[in-house]
Amino acid sequence: MRNNLLYLVLVALLFSSCSSTKWLKGSWGGTGYQIDGHTWEVALDATDQADIKIDYPSLSCSGEWTILQSEKDFILLKENITTGVDRCDQGNEVEVTRINKNEINVEFYLRWFNPDKPIATARLKKNNNDLYLHYPGQVGN
Repeated sequence: MRNNLLYLVLVALLFSSCSSTKWLKGSWGGTGYQIDGHTWEVALDATDQADIKIDYPSLSCSGEWTILQSEKDFILLKENITTGVDRCDQGNEVEVTRINKNEINVEFYLRWFNPDKPIATARLKKNNNDLYLHYPGQVGN
């Protein structure tokens, strides 16, 4: 009986943590702002939450995000740049916070550089029709 109760609690926790990321599902776009003043385009494809793609078209690099932790309106992810690795920082931790159903705030951290302050931020808007922005030679093509 005790093992069954423990199993049910674990299953409930698993389902609640999975459903807490549903608000991220879709495609998002916007502009990133670095602490040094540089800006760059951001295109996020989270239509498949098991395979979240991130694209920085103006920097010619892209990669994937892996969910590390999720809460109701917050997701912590690890970024892995897979193309253009010499043009983008590798190993960012990414914090995504839901503003509303059509807007998210993204903060990029290089913890070895500064453990407490983001090196960049972006405010992304959900793309109409949930269509992903495609850039030649980048993620999604």
